[in-house]
Amino acid sequence: MVGVTQRKCEGFPQACEPCGATAEVAGPPFTVTVDAADGVTTGTSAIDRARTLRVLADPRTHAQDLRRSGHVTPVPVRTGPVGDGGRGPGGAEATVGLLRLAGLNPVGVSAGLVTEDGVDLCRTSAVGEFAKRQELPTVSVADVLRCSGDPA
Repeated sequence: MVGVTQRKCEGFPQACEPCGATAEVAGPPFTVTVDAADGVTTGTSAIDRARTLRVLADPRTHAQDLRRSGHVTPVPVRTGPVGDGGRGPGGAEATVGLLRLAGLNPVGVSAGLVTEDGVDLCRTSAVGEFAKRQELPTVSVADVLRCSGDPA
């Protein structure tokens, strides 16, 4: 999936995790980019970024397990059924909310799909078409809100 985000998305994967987890390993709410301290080369390849994301998702990770600065941006997500980052729930909040609904560790990846020219984010219809071609399931922020019982 990280390879797809580098080719078809904005190329800047964000590790979405609850605020407490981010503060524990990556710093305050305004975070700095990180790479895994071990098992990566330059940090720019899909393999390196996937390794960093696995390290961020591991609840046993400590600050020394990460190098700063790097190529993955930890995004603090406010707690709650889906959370509210002050601007209303978005992709990062939905990512963490969906993982919580599934009973999984609430650290996931969010990246915006961009147009062919790489200039703009795709509209919802283009995202649906891409997902269909790639045989990927889709879920909206509204769907996650509904399932979590969040009234936002």
